[in-house]
Amino acid sequence: DDYFRSLIKRRRADLEHDLVSALIAARDGEDRLSEDEMVATLILLFAAGFETTTNLIGNGLLCLLRNPDQFARLRAEPDLVGSAVEEMLRFESPVQVDARTAFEPVEIDGHRVGAGETVVTFLGAANRDPAEFVDPERFDVARDPNHPLSFAAGIHYCLGANLARLEGRIVFDRLVRRTADIEWLDDAITGVLESAPSANASRICPPGQSCYAALNYSGYPHTGGGTVPFMGDYNDVQPVVPFVNKG
Repeated sequence: DDYFRSLIKRRRADLEHDLVSALIAARDGEDRLSEDEMVATLILLFAAGFETTTNLIGNGLLCLLRNPDQFARLRAEPDLVGSAVEEMLRFESPVQVDARTAFEPVEIDGHRVGAGETVVTFLGAANRDPAEFVDPERFDVARDPNHPLSFAAGIHYCLGANLARLEGRIVFDRLVRRTADIEWLDDAITGVLESAPSANASRICPPGQSCYAALNYSGYPHTGGGTVPFMGDYNDVQPVVPFVNKG
């Protein structure tokens, strides 16, 4: 909160070509965003742009480890990385639950929703809808067509969707090209996190070294390299699943 308020103060004095300056300049008639509204928006964008992409990478690696045939196919055909990321988004969505509030009465599949009522949407369930996806419980890096709702839809469609997809493609392209093989050390969650978080956790697991897939507070997996088993800033103890880079 203090960081963003300080940043807003600096931008008010010297506008730049960035999001904070755009929020300061934004207006609807004579109405402008208050400082509290700008801070809330910036915190939302910061968290959404970091945590969800981390979840995508962790969940994606988990999908590949649980489906070694698909991992092998992606290694053999790295050009499938784009469709593989879409399938990771569908199969284990970084965000599982969302919500929408009706501005006016509407009927959805025979259910009446009144103005002001909130509908909770389960994105993970929608992404496995057999009416939309053939064999939805199967993880397929070459699935086509594939249009998951992981970034939601409509006017609240995720602003960072293209960036998240790009980050995912870069990570998994590098992963399959730089590692010869990665496999589980154990199928079960076998340990707990005892070491402190570190920026070094973002490194790709070095060849021959044991690494971990760790679950964050939401139950989604993160991945970390070296001796530090996860990326994040959580103080509570986290369960971890070990794996090894055999390359």
